[in-house]
Parts: sequence; C-alpha cells; structure tokens
Amino acid sequence: MRRPGFLRMEWALILPIRDFLVTALVMVSYFIGHFMETGEWTITNSAHGTTMAFVTMSMAEIFHSMNMRSQRGSIFKLGSKNWLLLGAAVVSLLATTAVCEIPLLAGAFGFTSVEPAEYLVALLLSVLVVPIVELVKWIQRRSAKHED
Repeated sequence: MRRPGFLRMEWALILPIRDFLVTALVMVSYFIGHFMETGEWTITNSAHGTTMAFVTMSMAEIFHSMNMRSQRGSIFKLGSKNWLLLGAAVVSLLATTAVCEIPLLAGAFGFTSVEPAEYLVALLLSVLVVPIVELVKWIQRRSAKHED
C-alpha cells in the first residue's frame, strides 16, 4: 500500500532533476551558439548564443510537458494521444520560431536570426529532456517494484 505523500515524493525527485537538466542544456546551447557564431569558446555576450538558449529553454519545457502526461509511466507506452497537447506544442514551436526569425519580433526580444544548423542543435538539445526524465521514471518504477 502506498503512502499518501508518495506521488509528492516522486515530484520532489523529478522536478530538481528536470530543473538542473534544463539549466545545463540552456547553458550548453548558449556556448555552442556562441562557438557556431564566432568559432571561439569564450564567455561573452553572444546574440546567437542567446537566441539558441531561448529556443532550447522554451522547447525543453514543451517537450517536458509531454513527458509529464504520466508521473511514472513511459510516454512511449501510453495508449492514447493528447492531440490538444501536440497541437499546443506545434503552435509553441511556430511562435518560438517567429520570435527568433521575424526581425520586428526578434528585435523586440533581443534575439537574432540563426542558421538552420544552429536552430536544429538547439531543438536537439531541448529534446534531451525526454530520455533523461524517462530514465528517472524507469528508475522510480524499478525501485517501487522492489519495495512492493
């Protein structure tokens, strides 16, 4: 029998891991963006790094929302699709792209247009939140199985 606070305990494990992961991915994205822009690994203000960090951060949150459709179950084994969530993800991707690529919007937010390769790197980094949280959920399922 599970304790009432068990699910809160799970969230207490997932949220700090997710927060640390997203922070690390955003920082990596920034430095890769700066390197792709200048060819240097330096700590400085970088327009491409800032834009890539924004794309990584915003899309990592969207991918993570898909990941949290189930607190313990794998999103790859869920039987149904949440079409509203998938639609919101597509709209968010389009809005993020618009903010980065439309000059008026990009200027208002302090972003710059990035090359397709840079945008792809930022998106790939943001997707990494899915397998890592899936790994955490797998560990939770295995430990719960051993407790029962």
